[in-house]
Amino acid sequence: MFLCIHGENPSLFADRLKAAVTRRRYAESQIRLRMLIEEDSLAGTSPQVYHDLSWMQRILSFSLPSSVGDFSYELADWVDAMVVEVQKNYSNEMKRMMLTRSMATTAATADLLRDIAWPPKRRKEVPWVGYSPFVPWREYRSVKHQVLTFSGVSLRSRAEVVSALHSTILLCDDLASIRSPLLVDEGALTRSLTLEQFNSIHDLHIAQMAYVRDLWLPAVKVAVVKDLMSAGMTRYDFNESNFIRYLQSPLRRVLLLVQFLLSEALKGIYVEAVEKFAAFFEARTPGEYAVDDSVGECGALFVTEVVVSQREVVKEAPPAAEEEGKSAEDRKPEIEYVPCFAFARSPAEFAEAAEEIYNKSIVAVDNLSSVERLLFPNMVRDDELSKGFRDHDQWLEEGRSRVRASILAHEKWLDEYLRSFTDLEDVLAIDVEAELEEYRSSEEPVSANEVKKIVAAKLRRREEVLMRLPTRSMRIGMFEIGFGEIAQSTAEKLLAVAEGILRIEGDKLKEKMMAEIQPKYDEIFDKLACEIPDIETVSEMTEFLTHLPAEVAKVEGEVEECVEMYEAVGTFGTIYELDKDTLDLRWIMYGRPGEIVSRATKLSEKLSVDREKFCEEQASSQDTFEGLIDNLEEEVMSFSVHDKLGDVEKVSGLLEDLQERLEAAVNQARLFNSRETLFNRDTTDYSRLGKICRDFEPYVNLWRTAFNWHKNKIVWRKGPFGDIDARHCEGEVNGGIKLMYKTIRKLKEDASLQSICSIAEQVRKELEDFKPYVPVVVGLRNGGMRGRHWEMISEKIGCTVGPEMEPFTLEALLERGIDKFSEEIAEVGDRAGKEWALEKQLEAMKAEWEGIYFDVKEEYRNTGTYILKGSDEALNLLDEHIVTVQAMQFSLYKKVFEEDIDSWAERLMRVSETLDEWLKLQRAWMYLQPIFDSEDIVKQLPSESKRFRNVDQKWRKTMADAHQNSKVVEICASEGLLEKFREANVILETVQKGLEDYLESKRALFARFYFLANEELLEILSQTKDPTRVQPFLNKVFEAMSKLTFEGDNEITQMHSAEGEIIDYVTAVLTRGINVESWMSGVEKEMREA
Repeated sequence: MFLCIHGENPSLFADRLKAAVTRRRYAESQIRLRMLIEEDSLAGTSPQVYHDLSWMQRILSFSLPSSVGDFSYELADWVDAMVVEVQKNYSNEMKRMMLTRSMATTAATADLLRDIAWPPKRRKEVPWVGYSPFVPWREYRSVKHQVLTFSGVSLRSRAEVVSALHSTILLCDDLASIRSPLLVDEGALTRSLTLEQFNSIHDLHIAQMAYVRDLWLPAVKVAVVKDLMSAGMTRYDFNESNFIRYLQSPLRRVLLLVQFLLSEALKGIYVEAVEKFAAFFEARTPGEYAVDDSVGECGALFVTEVVVSQREVVKEAPPAAEEEGKSAEDRKPEIEYVPCFAFARSPAEFAEAAEEIYNKSIVAVDNLSSVERLLFPNMVRDDELSKGFRDHDQWLEEGRSRVRASILAHEKWLDEYLRSFTDLEDVLAIDVEAELEEYRSSEEPVSANEVKKIVAAKLRRREEVLMRLPTRSMRIGMFEIGFGEIAQSTAEKLLAVAEGILRIEGDKLKEKMMAEIQPKYDEIFDKLACEIPDIETVSEMTEFLTHLPAEVAKVEGEVEECVEMYEAVGTFGTIYELDKDTLDLRWIMYGRPGEIVSRATKLSEKLSVDREKFCEEQASSQDTFEGLIDNLEEEVMSFSVHDKLGDVEKVSGLLEDLQERLEAAVNQARLFNSRETLFNRDTTDYSRLGKICRDFEPYVNLWRTAFNWHKNKIVWRKGPFGDIDARHCEGEVNGGIKLMYKTIRKLKEDASLQSICSIAEQVRKELEDFKPYVPVVVGLRNGGMRGRHWEMISEKIGCTVGPEMEPFTLEALLERGIDKFSEEIAEVGDRAGKEWALEKQLEAMKAEWEGIYFDVKEEYRNTGTYILKGSDEALNLLDEHIVTVQAMQFSLYKKVFEEDIDSWAERLMRVSETLDEWLKLQRAWMYLQPIFDSEDIVKQLPSESKRFRNVDQKWRKTMADAHQNSKVVEICASEGLLEKFREANVILETVQKGLEDYLESKRALFARFYFLANEELLEILSQTKDPTRVQPFLNKVFEAMSKLTFEGDNEITQMHSAEGEIIDYVTAVLTRGINVESWMSGVEKEMREA
């Protein structure tokens, strides 16, 4: 008893030892008390013993059969012994009562009873059933009479009834041994089951309970009928058709007894089945968390798979937007779904399935027909066999709770097991294609060492996943946890990323070799193989060979980087191998520098030979060139023979030809000098060629000017006046005069050129004679000349001139003496030009607004209406054009366009004011729309809501019109729109004022609301039906609180800190039907109390 086995719970051992010692003490005390009573050592405790045996004779007369007689001598010894024993028991009991009740207060008795330990009185249990006598016992006659009376009315005194009941009991015993309503057979559950298999097996077993209805009850019926028929049809009439007589017949009572036996049998098998079913699950529930991989040795009951699921992660709400026009909806916390490990079937689902099977088994024996109904189907129709218990009896509920508790006990263990893999969930989130695309599109160059580190890290992570995630099933209590292919598929992601990175680097390597390095080598080879046509190429190639080693070394450095990448990728040859072409490129590029050195040596030798050859060729060409210079000099010297102005076209052609040859000779001389530098020779002096060009310059200036004037004067005087380019005319005349003065001075230096000088004088004179007409041409050919300007000129010169005259030429205008009014014409032309500038500016502004539209294409969120976008461009253009048109209003030349300018200025100002009011209204509407879209706010602010709805209707109609016609100028200049916007803004200002007053009233009731911005407070108040909407803002209202626990009917029971600490509230805070400021005050109160 005092032995404590190693591993036994000390608390249980102490309880067991205490109970044993206590019971031993009680037993010793009772023995001592019994000895005191039997010793007769206590004075005054001996009760009176009655020696009159008449009472015994009376008892025996009632007890013994009448055939025995009164006190027959055969029973004398037995009666004497019984009398002695009864008297002794009576005496001892009376002494015990006197000792413990009447004399316990005396000093002597108190000393004797001091060491007696009295056991606690047991509390009398309330019986399930009971009885109460309905006839006083004194009215009963003798036992014999009662036995005879009972035998006359009792069914159990008849052999056929006893036989029927016996048969029924045997069938009930057979049912208990053959069928159990719940499957608890270890042999039937030889392997772990999925939820579907578990349901299927048990559903099939429960379906077999139809045996009760189809076989068992009919068997009971047959047995009862067979046994009762042995008494004959006269006592038990199975063909009875009168229901009243049947109710009074013995058969009815027999069948009721049978039904009671059947009900009790059903209850018995269910009591046993429920106990076994609950014990079946409890036996598979360990006392503590343990993970075991010995699934085959100790099979689990259930199988559940670990799968990849999604978990909600609530991001912190972004800071309140300070930009105007942003609604509170924009600041809702974002919910992100991240992959995680989860069970395909949770313990709760298995518990629900087990409970459902439990419930199905209970109702499986509902609606059974009683034996009465089977025997008399036409007379007894509504009678059903009672199953002996109710669906919600205490023992059934306890069994159900035990099963559910056993399964749900695994929930925390399975969750804890899954949490051990939380650090691997980042691998589940890997999107192989996205990660590879990000790696591929990265602009940062990656070295070979970095590639090795990245790939090695992925492979190490893969090994960790394969090591951590089981590849075989694990067991926790009654659950077998299968991982399926999840370990392999998760690890394959990392392998795919590693392989993809190597493939990307392999592709980059091949692309760099072929697209960058090989073209550079090919360019070098092409350069080395190029033709050498002249000394410039020789010099260029010599320079190229000088820098070639540096270029090759640079490319070799790039090749070396590629070689490092080759080796890095090759390190992981077990998972990725470069293709043959890429590998071949490595060795091809590796051998290119040697080939370049060989070809460069050959090219250097060839350049030395070509240099000598080209040097000899140039010497010969320069001798020939000297003769060409002599010929050109002679032609220039003899060009003075052309001294007739009438041959201007012929002379112009000869001049252009000689000028081209002179320019070619100059270029050739420069080429010879540059090549002499390349040959390292002294440069030849060709300054004589420059003197020839200078001597020829006067001829060029003269004959070119003469040719141009000869051609232009006919076009300008006799051609259509509207075709004259005034600016070109002015430039040609003024430039020609200046050039002629310069040419004349040059020609006068040589007396032999007097005839040529006279030609120059003549050309100059003709140009100067035409020069006074130039201002007339410039003035009249102004682009702004209109009919009113021609009328002004006609009025000034005294005759009608204009585009309508025939012919409309300069010569015709000169004949009318227009050249005498050049100053007046210049003044009119200047005015026309400035008026034309104003007109073009005004038209340009109007044309620019034709392409300015608002962006009113897409609906704003889910409001069913639109908002104004693209207003920045319109506002900037408005500012610019308003300044421009105001400047035009102050112009001295606005008179002709004054009405148009003023009208346009007024239109722009109206557009500007309308747009300002529109944007102001839009900001207010965007702020208030989501607020008054909430039913809670509408109920709390009915008047403000009504005002907003009126504005909202007008806003929607205006935006629908803008959607149909979004041209800025047209819609903003619409009649009445500006006034409508101004009125709406006044109304919304009133609404906002009422809203702010409402928020202030809420803050006055709960001061911590002052920590929230208006938008945040409105977010809470607009969702009063959902108290959880306060969660994102809790850390602002209560600094250390991150969230609350809502349970049941949205009762708040816990508060959570940002660090994860959880504190239970003393009293749950109710939120249903309570204003938010009230229950938030309750949260604050409970926070202090907790």
